[in-house]
Amino acid sequence: MPLLFWRWWERPYRWAYLLLLALLGGLMSLFAWYYLAPHTGAVHWEIKDTLDYTEAATDQFHHYLGDFVQETVVYLITQKRIPADLDLNLPLATLCLGLFWLGIAVVMAVASGFSRFWFLTITGLMLFFLAFARLELLSFLGLDNSWPLAGAMALMGGLSYYIHAFRPRMPLWQRLLPFVGMSFLVGLALVYGAEVPQPVFQLLNYSAPLLVGVTLFFILLTAIDIPYALLTMVTRSGSFGQSNATFHFTLLTALYLFNLIVRYLSNRGLLEWDLMYLDAFLILGISTVLGLRNFARRERQYQSILSFRPGGAFLFLALALMSFACLTWYQASDHDAMIEMFEDAITLSFAGFGAAFYFYILINFGSALRQGLPIHRIAFEPFRVPYAGVTLFAVAGIGIALFNSGLFPVYQGISSYYTGLGDIYRLENNALLAEQYYREALEYEYRNHRTNYALATLARAKDDQNSTTFYFDQALEKAPTEESWVGLSESYLRRNQFFDALFTLQESVEAFPESPTLYNNLALLYYGTGILDSTYYYLQRAKEVGGTTLTATNLLAFVGKNHLYAGDTSFLNESHYNTLPWLTNEMANRAAMGRPSELKLNALPDSVLDNASFSFLYNLAVTRFTQPDPKLIERIERYLAVAENELYSEDLRFVHAELQMRQGQRASALPTLMELQESSTTLGATYGNHLGLWLFQMGTPRYAADFFASALERGYDTRLHLAAALTAAGDAERARRAWINLLNDDDEGQRNAAAQVLRAVSGEMEVIQTLAEPFRVAALDVNQTLTMDQKWDIWRSLQQPALRYWGGASLLKALLQQEDFARGEELARQLPVPDATVPTEARDAWWIQFFRLKLLMHQPEAVAAAVDSLSDPGWKPYFKGAIALQNGQNEQALPLLQEAFEANPLVGDIVVTLADLYQRMLQPQVAYDQLLTALSLNPYNRAAHEAYILQALRLNLIEFADESYTRYKDLYKDHTMFESQYTTARTESLRALEQF
Repeated sequence: MPLLFWRWWERPYRWAYLLLLALLGGLMSLFAWYYLAPHTGAVHWEIKDTLDYTEAATDQFHHYLGDFVQETVVYLITQKRIPADLDLNLPLATLCLGLFWLGIAVVMAVASGFSRFWFLTITGLMLFFLAFARLELLSFLGLDNSWPLAGAMALMGGLSYYIHAFRPRMPLWQRLLPFVGMSFLVGLALVYGAEVPQPVFQLLNYSAPLLVGVTLFFILLTAIDIPYALLTMVTRSGSFGQSNATFHFTLLTALYLFNLIVRYLSNRGLLEWDLMYLDAFLILGISTVLGLRNFARRERQYQSILSFRPGGAFLFLALALMSFACLTWYQASDHDAMIEMFEDAITLSFAGFGAAFYFYILINFGSALRQGLPIHRIAFEPFRVPYAGVTLFAVAGIGIALFNSGLFPVYQGISSYYTGLGDIYRLENNALLAEQYYREALEYEYRNHRTNYALATLARAKDDQNSTTFYFDQALEKAPTEESWVGLSESYLRRNQFFDALFTLQESVEAFPESPTLYNNLALLYYGTGILDSTYYYLQRAKEVGGTTLTATNLLAFVGKNHLYAGDTSFLNESHYNTLPWLTNEMANRAAMGRPSELKLNALPDSVLDNASFSFLYNLAVTRFTQPDPKLIERIERYLAVAENELYSEDLRFVHAELQMRQGQRASALPTLMELQESSTTLGATYGNHLGLWLFQMGTPRYAADFFASALERGYDTRLHLAAALTAAGDAERARRAWINLLNDDDEGQRNAAAQVLRAVSGEMEVIQTLAEPFRVAALDVNQTLTMDQKWDIWRSLQQPALRYWGGASLLKALLQQEDFARGEELARQLPVPDATVPTEARDAWWIQFFRLKLLMHQPEAVAAAVDSLSDPGWKPYFKGAIALQNGQNEQALPLLQEAFEANPLVGDIVVTLADLYQRMLQPQVAYDQLLTALSLNPYNRAAHEAYILQALRLNLIEFADESYTRYKDLYKDHTMFESQYTTARTESLRALEQF
């Protein structure tokens, strides 16, 4: 017979056969893919992202007492694979079920042309097995009785009987169409008419007896195709030589049977030979391909029922299609017990039939074989022993092997059947019934990996860690997988049994030495303990054996967490991945090194964030602190408006406020930072330190000290910050106590500084002149015993330009408070020209800028020229607005002063000037609200405090004014300077009320 025997068929038969053949080829390829890549179906991985953090120096505040670093939390992401819950593939299940139904349709179409006996036998068997599908459980159209089954049987059986009885001469290709159409309609009606949640899975799993029965029959049917192919190869003309045919046939058959027997014994655990075996499913695949043609050679065996052309060819192809649909489903859904059962069935059946066929050939054709005759042409035309003897001998051998194994393969099949039923109820979220079926499955095979895995994940979902550990451990007994090793380790971690988790993973890498997943997870265990060498070793091992994105991500997290870059950024260029976790860790390292990121926001979702997208956004914002981006600020505002992002709102509000502060929107940002430092339970102290440093830089050290003190109480070491702020604020008593606390510090430099400042706080002039220059500047700020002349002498003694500027700023501030403008002007002229040696914080001190420009207010052109050189965003609009106000241009001054207040809301002159403008514009209530807002941002703003009291009295809010004046007296010892102004305004307010 020619190889492509269908080429000589009529076109309808040829196209139908080729279509079924293509489907079989695709299905066998799909089975091979799942078989060669196990646990890619129901059992699979999911990636778990864990947020970690480190601190990065994002800003530095230079002060004459030291450099204060502003550290910001940046997030890191570590990633590991953990076993996911079972995930059954609905499209694949539908495909396998559909192809199986197609095979049934082809078989019934072929059977409709049989004689009455065989027609009734085949049709009856198909309908009998259909009963196992338990169609009544589908609740078809709400029916919970046998009507769905009866209807399906009536339609399929009725069609079959009609064609058999009334259209017996109908060509097979015409019979195929109604059977395929009817099967399609019945299947579609059952699926879409069912009221259960998962009808496809229910049909597939309850139909297991039919699927398995057909597959086992097909295995038996193809069991002699390889021995027959060996016989053909030996006896075909031009093969090994005629005189040695018996020897070659015996040798090849012995090797083939040896492979099968050793494979079976190895599967049963009775033999542990380290040999290369032919895989059972590879043998089945080869037999299937050979059988497509060999089935024609065996036509003599079934010619009384049908002929090979075309009924036999279509029947064999339909059985193959049904069998590989079954095998593909069980392999793809990781039913290891069922796959092992089929593997045993293949090895036993092929061994039994192979041995029987060998003796069958020797008995019937031994003499002809010795003569080298081409007996493969007549191998199925026996002279002595009929071919039925092969079947009887093989079945007897298979039965003996099964009983000898205690029917273990049968129990494996039953176990897998109950596992499938458990899957149905798991998909319906009926965990209780699912667990019962899974437990029933373990009664038949307790080492069933798939069932133990299913029970472990069910227990994990209920947070029953003891059961989770038990089932993952039991899953490892027979068929250990990476997923079960990791699942067992994770269950130990959830039970706080760290060393058990560690030892489990160490054992797992011995079992799977080429698994990047196991090395990666082991590295993360060490990462959590801070053991750097072991963490790095296992991450490198994961990288060597094939780790990619996850390993690279964790390596970046490891470097960032432990600050191992030492200023070297070359490691950032070794590899690049576009995953959010990797980019997040890359930005964390860049932030720690002060290197801004050029990444865009394109990779982020539109609205709802998860851990990866949040940390990416957060770290991107931190790297942009030095270069605030309005688009980034707007994007953060959009995420904050989404209720689902509430989990990340605290961190997002923080970076949003920090970006606003750097963009000059401080009046909007400060309330957010104040609220965060008070409400946050984890990072409140960190936020308090941030806020204190901001206030310190903005010239309000007294208020900054309050936040440093609060952060210190909550465990954040701000002792030096607090002492420096109190010194700059001139609070001698509190500063002295703060520096005393640093006398026993571990840092020798801080101890020495504390001792020097304590001498500056209360020392005499002679003592102060002996101090280092930075501490003489401290004396100008905090020593209350010095006269103004002594302060001048100290300032003149300073030699370093930066310190002369710092000291001059302190002295000028004191002169402004005393309204000694003449000496202030003299001092301003003697201040050194600010250059790169002068810290920005001193160069931009608001009182120096204010005083210098105030001297020029009578020269608008000079002020305008000086304003353009200012670096702080708040001063340009303030002085421009002040000039406009001086010229009576109120409408032009208003937006400028509002902009100035937004940028510098802590400065009394800006606040008071803006409030006065509102008062001029006959908006007293707006002026009052403005002053109230300013006081909420800086309760130590003396000018704003006084203006608020007077404005409250103008509005006749005497109680509010009195309450505020009481606080004013507590804050300022020299309150008598304002008392007369307050008394006069209060008297006028009372008089106005009496007149009203």
